[in-house]
Amino acid sequence: MRITSASARLLLACALCACASCTTIAPRAPRWRPGEWILQGQAGVRTFDVAERESGSIAVDVDELGPAPFVGGGGQWKYGEGALDLGAELMLGLGWRPGFVGVYFDGDSGLVTRVDVDAFVADLGGGLFASKFLGETARVYGAAGPMLQVVAYSESDPDTKDADFDASGFGAGWYARGGVEVLASDGLMLGVGARWSDTRTNLGADLGDLRLSGVDWFVSVSTGF
Repeated sequence: MRITSASARLLLACALCACASCTTIAPRAPRWRPGEWILQGQAGVRTFDVAERESGSIAVDVDELGPAPFVGGGGQWKYGEGALDLGAELMLGLGWRPGFVGVYFDGDSGLVTRVDVDAFVADLGGGLFASKFLGETARVYGAAGPMLQVVAYSESDPDTKDADFDASGFGAGWYARGGVEVLASDGLMLGVGARWSDTRTNLGADLGDLRLSGVDWFVSVSTGF
């Protein structure tokens, strides 16, 4: 069969189109100008180094407690740029831990009793951040500041499940967090990170203060670049 020059050109054009359709178009480099917000969502687990109610000497076995799920989100506002991108952030976190075991110690009688503890924790942290793009496909960031916390807390007998104490309270503390993200598509980055926090919440005269300290490990999705 004779192949004409017109047929050859047609075959070449079809081949080029096929190759182009198989080629992945790289996402554009992220752009983040001063005065702009990016939004970040998070999901992960919360681990505890300290979990104790100081009035009445309720202490929680943090090894038995295990990780607790949490979700969160917020935004970072860029103030200026240079060697580092600088600005402020505001992040909300929601965590819950049903049915973990605490140990109550009565200092007068020496009696030790196990109790079931349920806790729901909401926190709002705001602080300053620094961010650095690594080429055009990744960034690292760190942030720190004060945080506010609201806790819904209850204790019950592990045998009868009857509630002995129910309370909620308001508290405050500090946090520091950092992470790394990579470019997934235009304006969208995926990453991993960690946040340390230490808070103290007042649960009222009967229950006293609840202190929580530990590290959150999370995956993140950020958009707005």
